[in-house]
Amino acid sequence: MPAYNVEEYVLEAIESILNQTYENLELIIIDDCSTDDTWQIIQKCMRKNDRIKADRNEINLGRPETRNVLLDLINKQSKYYLWMDSDDVLVDDCLMAKVNYLEENVTLSGVGSSIEYVDKNLKKLFVKKYPRTYEEIIKKIFISSPFSQGGFLLRKEVSEYRYNLEYLVCQDYELWFRLLDKGLKFENMDSVFYKYRQSEDQGKLEHLKLSIKNTIKIKSHYLFNLKYLSIHGVVRYFSESIMYLLPSKFVLWLFYKLSKNNSES
Repeated sequence: MPAYNVEEYVLEAIESILNQTYENLELIIIDDCSTDDTWQIIQKCMRKNDRIKADRNEINLGRPETRNVLLDLINKQSKYYLWMDSDDVLVDDCLMAKVNYLEENVTLSGVGSSIEYVDKNLKKLFVKKYPRTYEEIIKKIFISSPFSQGGFLLRKEVSEYRYNLEYLVCQDYELWFRLLDKGLKFENMDSVFYKYRQSEDQGKLEHLKLSIKNTIKIKSHYLFNLKYLSIHGVVRYFSESIMYLLPSKFVLWLFYKLSKNNSES
């Protein structure tokens, strides 16, 4: 779990992990030089529970590089690892359900699930569904990211693949493409195991143009790969190229509309 300036939510995120029905876990946190009380809260939690291991970057590295540092800290005895954002919440049986799923499906390298978008008070906004099977994921990835990074359980071997520091945003989308292109297989469970806290701005407007630019750049590497190619995907690619030229506020409104595709209230 990377953490940065989340003093209002980090305790709730930590407690949701420690309260998992699957107890054989270690929580590794890196504070990326928070300027609020995030680090103090993490240290207090660490003193109370020996399953927490925490450290702090000497300088602010940003999320992609901090995630790579976290991958280096995975316990050598671990079989799986799961990403958690420091302002979100895990449903109590998330780990138990996903560990059991991967134990039963040995050809898979990881498993995700549906997620519930919530407001700052954890009030439900809507549920985001993702494609279930590997075949559906391959068909959908060129349209949009087929996974939620938060709450995604992966086999430890996948940690050899690192985030591309060229992408300040959309680094998870680039990595999913790379992993699938290497032949790794993933699925999504239909149940909701992760609550994604959607803040009022979420930095979306600030990074919106960069997100669209990076999405276009990532897709351009696979544009002529028949494995992912579809008419819908190509239309989406050129639509995003046009969106990049539109005013940010309009595109932000459109982004939220698209986020609710395949969702339920």
